Amino acid sequence: MKIVYYTQTYFLDCDLPLVKKLIEKGNDVYLFIQLMPNTLKSTLVNIDIQLPKIDILPVSLYPQFNEYGDFFDKDKTFIINRSCKVYNLKNMLLRIRFHKILCCICPDIVLVTEFPKVQDFFLYQFRKNLVQIVHDPTPHTGETTFRKRFNKWISHHLCNCFVVLSESLKNKYVSSYHLQNKLVEVNRLGVYECLWHVKPETIQKYGKKQILFFGRISPYKGIEYLIKAMDIVHRRIPDAILIIAGGGELYFRKSLYEGKDYIKIFNRFLSLEELYGLLKISDITVCPYTDATQSGVIMTSYAACVPVVATRVGGLPEMILEGKTGELVTPKNTEELARNILYMIESDVRLNKYKANVKEAVNKGKYSWEVISDKYLEIFRKVLKLQS
Repeated sequence: MKIVYYTQTYFLDCDLPLVKKLIEKGNDVYLFIQLMPNTLKSTLVNIDIQLPKIDILPVSLYPQFNEYGDFFDKDKTFIINRSCKVYNLKNMLLRIRFHKILCCICPDIVLVTEFPKVQDFFLYQFRKNLVQIVHDPTPHTGETTFRKRFNKWISHHLCNCFVVLSESLKNKYVSSYHLQNKLVEVNRLGVYECLWHVKPETIQKYGKKQILFFGRISPYKGIEYLIKAMDIVHRRIPDAILIIAGGGELYFRKSLYEGKDYIKIFNRFLSLEELYGLLKISDITVCPYTDATQSGVIMTSYAACVPVVATRVGGLPEMILEGKTGELVTPKNTEELARNILYMIESDVRLNKYKANVKEAVNKGKYSWEVISDKYLEIFRKVLKLQS
């Protein structure tokens, strides 16, 4: 099967393991990665300076991708190197070239990870072959715009196949957007295996027990509830430390954390090496989200064998094997969050059992890319069958 896989740098941690498996199963995968000045740094990518040429470039021109070379075919992987100005003449010519390349490839399937923007509407020429991965079926709090709603509306009318990443979100997605006559399938995220290809930074542990929040800081992440829960945890375990690590605006009040030496905040982009180093010295990760779809944070934590406390929102409950790989709590419930954090970290025996369960789930369970890639191929065959 000939597959065009079109994605963004910020999805690569869940894209590359899938690309690798699809290739291993005998498929011809052409990977196109869009790169802009505001997407030079993400979980897997840490590019200081973008090449000045607006063009479709071979991936080899960006050495930052070399360490992930085992995940894709270098001769069939390209960087769509563009500026942020949508209607810049060079960007428009770039889109024309991209369109011509796709026509020359003549793919059986075009797999996209974002709803096509205006400049990418030419993708709907392949709409019978188009498969749309829906990372966020419902927008996060404070993160929707008219442009995003419009792009989604167009996709819902022109695309015939959508893949949501959580069973619990499918029915709501279908009913909310009236997709009863569309092919809406369910798959899931797998463990972010790319993490295993980097060397973690050596970081000294800050406390006897270390709790980690990492990822982009945004109001829907519920960090203020985690900070309040940490006050309770600190009273029981004075040498427990909470680390909050990630870029984004600190939307919560300074008075919540100022003067508390058991809360450390690194408000900046973290390289993958630094993130892996933090995971290596952390006992648990916490996702205190007030709303969510699914979470790459959980799959990144699992890759480092770190169990997770998460809230019962969106598809997160499907990503946690409760009592085995982590615990689930009610969103915005500070006391319950603190109670479950304490339950997981107070006993070393119990904590080690959680970690062993995560390791087993990663190697043999439903988070395997072997299983996930088979499901995608099944979906692709359904799409092709609809055309016959």
